Amino acid sequence: VNLTGIDEGGGADENAQTIGPDLREIWKAAASRVTGMGARDYLTESILFPNKVVTKNFEPGLMPEDYGDRMFVAELRMIVDYLAEER
Repeated sequence: VNLTGIDEGGGADENAQTIGPDLREIWKAAASRVTGMGARDYLTESILFPNKVVTKNFEPGLMPEDYGDRMFVAELRMIVDYLAEER
């Protein structure tokens, strides 16, 4: 089962089961998700507290809530930096 929604050629996979946002556009979406909060802060908070802001069409409780205990600050920064890259 393809959970990414992206086929091997980089296009949309019509048969995929979507369980999260399209990460190719996440930076743009994050920049305007919460008034007064930038994309980097929003994504960091969303990883650490995934149920604080649940986006329309997604259910709470799908993402683990203990990443703050399971990773180093440097690892969190690397993830957010990766999400910031243009695709």
